[in-house]
Amino acid sequence: SASVTAFFSTGSATPPRRKHSVDYLLKPVQVEQLLQVVSVATERWQRKQAEVALRESEERYRMLFEANPQPVWVFCRQSLRFLAVNEAAVQHYGYSREEFLGMTIADIRPDADRAAFRKVAGTQPSFDEKSWKHLKKNGTVIDVSIRTHDIVFDGKPARIVLAVDITDRIAAERLIAARARQQAGVAGFAQRALLATDLMELYRDAAAVVAEASVDQLLGVARG
Repeated sequence: SASVTAFFSTGSATPPRRKHSVDYLLKPVQVEQLLQVVSVATERWQRKQAEVALRESEERYRMLFEANPQPVWVFCRQSLRFLAVNEAAVQHYGYSREEFLGMTIADIRPDADRAAFRKVAGTQPSFDEKSWKHLKKNGTVIDVSIRTHDIVFDGKPARIVLAVDITDRIAAERLIAARARQQAGVAGFAQRALLATDLMELYRDAAAVVAEASVDQLLGVARG
């Protein structure tokens, strides 16, 4: 079979030819064109690799988003509308995914908190942890600990939210505080009762002394 061999030469010398081969000279302009083709091909390959890496990264984050056992959602910072919610949010709050995507994050706040919430939602900086009250579909008000992070979602300024229901924890803390106050009250009552007992004993001792002493002795008057 014949082989093709390329030579680059700027002189007039002709490279030796081999049997069954096709030799040709590459002119400088041809070399430049070849380098451009290689450069374009390399750039396309690198772009394709970057796209693959991006898709793999998005898939990993999507899996983390969906598999998270805690409610997670993304909302638009401008409109406050839900852009995405995970299955845990659907199960915990009682709204379907379609219902969520037709709502704003103000819709899961109690009526008394909505006006104040709308003034700061989407404009305040993201935060590591903050407590809010949320409203489930069945009307149950829950306490939640919120963590947020600003992102760009489908080209929109957005915020991803992790919500942890701390209703039971807060109820337990309130119960512990109430019991502590109760125990402190009992301890104070016991202390006052003990003090009262001591006073009663002191009174009885004084009464006994009075009963045994004569009037003159109490008055300090000596009999003549």
